Amino acid sequence: MKYLARVNDRAFQVTVEDDGRVVVGDRAFSVDLTSIDEGALFSLLIDHESYELVVDEGQDGYRLLLWGETYEVVVESAQSQQVEMRRSLPTVPAGEECVVRAPMPGLVVQVPVSAGQEVSVGQVLVVLESMKMENELLAPRQGVVKAIHVAAGDTPRLDEPLVTLM
Repeated sequence: MKYLARVNDRAFQVTVEDDGRVVVGDRAFSVDLTSIDEGALFSLLIDHESYELVVDEGQDGYRLLLWGETYEVVVESAQSQQVEMRRSLPTVPAGEECVVRAPMPGLVVQVPVSAGQEVSVGQVLVVLESMKMENELLAPRQGVVKAIHVAAGDTPRLDEPLVTLM
């Protein structure tokens, strides 16, 4: 299962594999987490090294205490993030020009549409990699691709135009 974890304002892509391994970015770890007192105290094993971890679950995430340092952690599944991105699509009436802009700086991985192509609501227009996570940028409405402003390998800045629909 893939997650996006924010730790003290830094973001990490985390994958928990079926065999118990945890991949953070491009590094894999053998991880075991066991409750010690059925409360906030945990034994954390990372690649056979033991750590004592105190976890306090809050309304918006977790507060972790490790080696005397406190970490604020918010975790969301990649799937719920995609659902949230779909829910937050702007509404643009048909017949009006609609410019899909970069919601964050990143690297264009793929542009699976071409100029003149008809697209439907929610169809992938651009795949943008940011913070080692691929984000599918979706068509906010049905229309025709009027212009494509980026290509694979480009690095658009925040709010830069990516695709224009008519």
